[in-house]
Amino acid sequence: MNLILVKEKSFYKLLLTLGLPMAVQGLVSFAINMTDVLMVQLVGENELGACTIASLPFVVFFFVISGVSGGACMVCSQYYGRGDMPAIKKVVAVALNAILLIGGCLSLILAFFPRGVMQLLTHDQVLVGIGAQYLKIVAPTYVLTGFVATYMLVMRSIGEVRFALLLEIVTLLLNIFLNYLLIFGRLGFPAMGVQGSACATLVARGVAFLLCIWFLEKKEEKLGFRLRDLFAKKQGVAKRLFRDIYAVVVGEFLWGLGLAMNNVVFSKTGSKELIAAISEVSVFMQFSVVFIVGFATAVEVIVGQLIGRGEQKKLPAVVRTVVLVALGVGIFSAGLTLLVRDPILNMGKLSVGTKALASRLIGINAVVLLFLAVSSTCMTGLLRGGADTKGVLVIDTLSLWFFAVPLAWVGLHLFKWAPVVVYFCTRVDVFVKLVFAFVRLKIGGWAKEVTHIPSEGILHEQ
Repeated sequence: MNLILVKEKSFYKLLLTLGLPMAVQGLVSFAINMTDVLMVQLVGENELGACTIASLPFVVFFFVISGVSGGACMVCSQYYGRGDMPAIKKVVAVALNAILLIGGCLSLILAFFPRGVMQLLTHDQVLVGIGAQYLKIVAPTYVLTGFVATYMLVMRSIGEVRFALLLEIVTLLLNIFLNYLLIFGRLGFPAMGVQGSACATLVARGVAFLLCIWFLEKKEEKLGFRLRDLFAKKQGVAKRLFRDIYAVVVGEFLWGLGLAMNNVVFSKTGSKELIAAISEVSVFMQFSVVFIVGFATAVEVIVGQLIGRGEQKKLPAVVRTVVLVALGVGIFSAGLTLLVRDPILNMGKLSVGTKALASRLIGINAVVLLFLAVSSTCMTGLLRGGADTKGVLVIDTLSLWFFAVPLAWVGLHLFKWAPVVVYFCTRVDVFVKLVFAFVRLKIGGWAKEVTHIPSEGILHEQ
């Protein structure tokens, strides 16, 4: 078989220059969350479990962010391939307005009804009480983080990734320092435990928001987007953009909701040891997938730019190349995960049972990563980069909601399978998705142009 691959060095250089900073940014984000877990874990397993459950609404919200920003990035990449910067500004404005609205509503709900939200997620009243205190404090971070994350994620489409990395590093250092002061009570501050972690998160995210606004207003010149652009008339643009990206938003929301449901499966068991182990594994997964997500996102941007420039004939070679590279990224990620598993698990004060269970679950994830790297590249990088948003939505929905979620619920509640088996069921979607993605790529017709809105028409709507 004649396996034709991309030979241009510029292609691999672009993959590296886009993907590596995104991966490093993911590593820094992982370090932020890992710091929170390790420090809260030193307070106790109840506190660790409560914080994990309390973070589930943010898990769903972050997937909404990913949907809005990912869809906007898909469209903006094609506009960038055409050199149409005015159109990109309008798309960014619509995406930010949408996230500010959704994030603001969630912040209000969590601020005024934190206990009610926790009671929906767990029956353990001890965890409800601890988690409600945490939620009430971190509620404003939803709207703050939503704005920052959406802006930075959409800016990937024009190759702006450096400031996002610097911002994450500042947030990490500030979060570590404030956690140290407020969780354990250092330098004259009271020991606040979980509430201290929440306060540290709120302050760190608030500072990140202010720095993002400063960059947007004073330093970013490539796009030239400013806060005043949020208020420009863009109703027609919003409708057309929603038509292009609604499948991405719905897909990411359903995906995030499915992951949250899987965590609810375990929280409903009432096993604090199991909940604590899942908490550790959740953080490990953030670490494990950073290079996979960075690579897939870089592929998405490149595919979008190729389509925007009318170079679809290059896509078959791109598909073969990135699938092979993705397999290598998966092997690297799996090996790295196994390498750091024991050192990180030994850093905290986990019980012997919790540590043993977490170690087994992380081992399962190491195997899954080999397949996840390829499926993510096919789904996020190729299909979504090619604007096949409805295809991605169908595959995501089928694999998660028709396979993984029901299998996990039935296995736990009906057949009483062991936690390790049930956890593997929650990852079955990765294998199903890979099969469907290959079939979709084989059928063809997935690369579509969505830059059908002329920038002049957009500008005239102001």
